[in-house]
Amino acid sequence: MANPDQNPGRGEVSDGRDGSIEQRREALRRIGRSAAAAGAASPLSALAGGSAGPRKWCQDKYKTKKVHASISGCNSVVLSAQSGNECYGKPCSYYGSSTHIPVSCKSGATAKKFKDIFTCVSGSKDSKNVTYNPNNAGNGCLYHKKIDDLCTSNASSPEAHWATAYCNSAALWTSDTTTKFPYSTTQVNSHWTDSSTRLAAYSFYTTYMEGG
Repeated sequence: MANPDQNPGRGEVSDGRDGSIEQRREALRRIGRSAAAAGAASPLSALAGGSAGPRKWCQDKYKTKKVHASISGCNSVVLSAQSGNECYGKPCSYYGSSTHIPVSCKSGATAKKFKDIFTCVSGSKDSKNVTYNPNNAGNGCLYHKKIDDLCTSNASSPEAHWATAYCNSAALWTSDTTTKFPYSTTQVNSHWTDSSTRLAAYSFYTTYMEGG
């Protein structure tokens, strides 16, 4: 009769337990930890608010629908929400007055231009299909327009509403759970710059963040 194989590399441990069971349990524990980490990194979980309560939420401009306050979750309806966790923003017309524009969006007493708050690339085109030339402010490109001018004379342009989102963030965003606007100015800039998020972000900002 052959002697039993004593090679521990087969997955058996000295007390006779099946090592493969322990390995499967460890694998499941790792999967659980990975899932938890992935959830913590998601946009909606980032807006959960921790001990402050349930996830942040917002309403559409007509106050008829409550949804999660994030670009990726803006179609997820909220059935129950605490008032203290509501996100909101001012409408485009509000920033047509220079007195309402946040200090960080001004140069002295004058509102900054679109190109001063967003990353504009020379040779790109605005929503009117005018080519942006950083050295030619007179060619009619909306990137050269000041925030208050955009929100009055060009209020129907996407640039005006992007400037509104930026001002709302500058006025209302904070890095803690008390934030009243869900994204920082850096993130708003990134959403405009990144073509993969621009349309969804624009829809979210104009539908849910201009009702206040």
